[in-house]
Amino acid sequence: MSKPIALQAYSYKDVESSISGPGGSFDLTEATGKEGIKISMQNEAGTMQEGADGSVMPVLVPTRAATLTLTLLKTSPVNGKLDALYRYQAQSSAFWGKNLITMTNPVTGDLDKFSNAAFQKMPDRQNTSEGPTVEWSFIGTWEPFTGAASI
Repeated sequence: MSKPIALQAYSYKDVESSISGPGGSFDLTEATGKEGIKISMQNEAGTMQEGADGSVMPVLVPTRAATLTLTLLKTSPVNGKLDALYRYQAQSSAFWGKNLITMTNPVTGDLDKFSNAAFQKMPDRQNTSEGPTVEWSFIGTWEPFTGAASI
């Protein structure tokens, strides 16, 4: 008889995230929307090359390029901090693309480093009857480590 698998609980309350770059360093988890923080790879790591005879060859693409989207409540004070950081960094290419965003969860052991991070653009503005959110997008290099996989 196999032993039952004990699953670990998850809470966004355990997630800690911050940004550090030219013009400032601060916590990002304050007043995030329920969508939180999402990181998506920009390209597929695995592709397939097909030969003339129909044979296939798997190809590993060495990519870590990604997009990080931070969703904040409209009233979050982090919006003002990110706005000031964007404006400071947009003054010169000497400041652009030099942010480091880290996200950790000490309970699950997850660690995400997002380096060479640059703002993708100023967020879209919306005003809705149900309370809007503000989405800040960054492009950069993603170094993920999922701690739960090693437990």
